[in-house]
Amino acid sequence: MNQVNRIISLYSADVFGAVSALFELGGMIVIHDPSGCNSTYTTHDEPRWFNSKTLLYISALTEKDAILGNDKRFITDVTDTALLQKPKFIALIPAQMPAMLGIDMNGIAKVIEKNTDIKTFALPTTSMQDYSVGISLALEKITNIIIGETKNPCPPKKRDGVNILGATPLDFSINGEDKAVVNFFKANNIPVISTFSMNTNMETLKKAHNAAYNIVVTYGGLSAAKAMEKGWNIPYIIGLPIGKTGKNILSMIKSQKSGIAYESFTQNSRKKIYLIHESVIAASLANAIEEKINDKITVINMTTTKKGLMREGDEVFQNEDELEEKFKKADLIIADPMYKPIAGDTKFISLPHTAFSGRTYATLRFIDLISSIKKEYALI
Repeated sequence: MNQVNRIISLYSADVFGAVSALFELGGMIVIHDPSGCNSTYTTHDEPRWFNSKTLLYISALTEKDAILGNDKRFITDVTDTALLQKPKFIALIPAQMPAMLGIDMNGIAKVIEKNTDIKTFALPTTSMQDYSVGISLALEKITNIIIGETKNPCPPKKRDGVNILGATPLDFSINGEDKAVVNFFKANNIPVISTFSMNTNMETLKKAHNAAYNIVVTYGGLSAAKAMEKGWNIPYIIGLPIGKTGKNILSMIKSQKSGIAYESFTQNSRKKIYLIHESVIAASLANAIEEKINDKITVINMTTTKKGLMREGDEVFQNEDELEEKFKKADLIIADPMYKPIAGDTKFISLPHTAFSGRTYATLRFIDLISSIKKEYALI
């Protein structure tokens, strides 16, 4: 029970992360679960839902079908709809019930692909992991499909520009940073070949082999970067191009280096300042803030990450009670406003995160955030 949240929200699930990553790519996305998941996703997590189109369905798995193992209805419904809609691919996204029942989603995918002659795949989602896992699974799958279909990729000496990996509205929608990332590279005369997968389409992603570098801006893009490194020998750099991290990314591209672009703050901290967001974004943002205030920012990771992505001194929390105790000792907290109820009287700066609070809060640009933190730091 120590991982049960009584007060704060939960992060969007892996099912919704996968849907978000596939949303713009022209495929037919089917969540396999009792009715309800699709409305939660579209009304809370997906800002593109009301001004764009996608083929997003839910199987509406019934208790009778689940108990009796009636996969035929699901296969027939997906097959008939796909033959009518003619999508570029079919993605089957299972939630809790299929995982608990042990439904053979890969087997079902093979049957549907045979019935429709449309590329069909299932992802191992369960709704028990956070959104970043779903993004990772979806982008890795799409990347491997593209690699498998690409003949005679561009030779390394002729490659130019970058791919941006791991951008979805769950991390970028409310602050406009997706466009700012693209503009950063354009301003430095570096073409952006593709963005996996926001403001894009499948045809654009298929040009990814032309890039000289992959820029991993969230954990969700890391598996796709590794797949491209293996399949096309494209190196990758991890970090969001903001502040010092942005400078480091440019320097690494110029010197043909790869790896992590953000750094650990080496001096002892004078104030206890905690920042919560997606792991790569948070570490990059912390670097930018540290450069302005000359003090350490401790990143608290609440979403899935890897130890190698964390800076020295950054922490992982999954326990609301322990996090509440941590907050009591803080001088400043930078996090989504839904963390406020456990922050007590500690000074708090809002950093809304769609994957945590949906579309509840207004936009906030990172550049404005850094300025406000610099002002607040002088007061604590």
